[in-house]
Parts: sequence; structure tokens; C-alpha cells
Amino acid sequence: MDAWGDPIGLFCTNRWMTDEAWYPAEAVIAMLDRFVIAHAFPNWAGNRWLTALLRLYRPHIKALIRHRHQIIAAWQQAHPDRDVFEDRALEITGYLPVAVDELLQQLDLLEPAVEGSVLDLDVLYF
Repeated sequence: MDAWGDPIGLFCTNRWMTDEAWYPAEAVIAMLDRFVIAHAFPNWAGNRWLTALLRLYRPHIKALIRHRHQIIAAWQQAHPDRDVFEDRALEITGYLPVAVDELLQQLDLLEPAVEGSVLDLDVLYF
């Protein structure tokens, strides 16, 4: 996020950074379709915004997740004596700069989206 609260990048981390359960890349990607923060706490508008951001950048996030697993595999091969998922030397596995305004301008250049599709901005922003 920048100082104005706009997203400036997407990134993926190694497992130890978030203390998450590790799933194969395709399983994580399948979970993206079910990602919704539908409750009001801690901030209803913020929760809706984050859900919409993940929908907007879904293709980018998919690429980052696949890239993360490639980096993990390469790291594991290069450091066979270490537990790759707990290796503090590997934090960020990938970073992708983003600019929402630029992406929305690019989407505006496309033909009108089919109603209800991911590119339908009325649906995207609820």
C-alpha cells in the first residue's frame, strides 16, 4: 500500500512468514474462487475492498502462487539440508507491482464485459 492506501504490489511469502498450512499451488488457486470476507468486523468496507481486489487481480495472483511454488522447489533443491518452509533466509518468494487505475483503464479498452463476469466492474465492486 502507498501512503494513500492504494495497492502498489502483490507478493507471496514462504510458509513460515504466515504460519500457514502448505497446499499445492493448484489447490491454493482453487481456493481463490471461494475467498470472500463477508462480515463487518473489523471494517465492512475494507473487507469488501479486499475481496474485490483479489477478484480484480486473480490472474496475477495465480501467477504469483505458481511462481512461489517454483521458487520453493528451486530453493529446496539448492539447500537439501534445510527445511525449506522454515528457512528464514527465504521470506518473499515473489513480488509484482500493480496499479489499479492503470488496470481499470486497460479493462475499459476491452469490449463490454458479459454481465456477471469477473470483468463486470459493477459486480466487481458490488
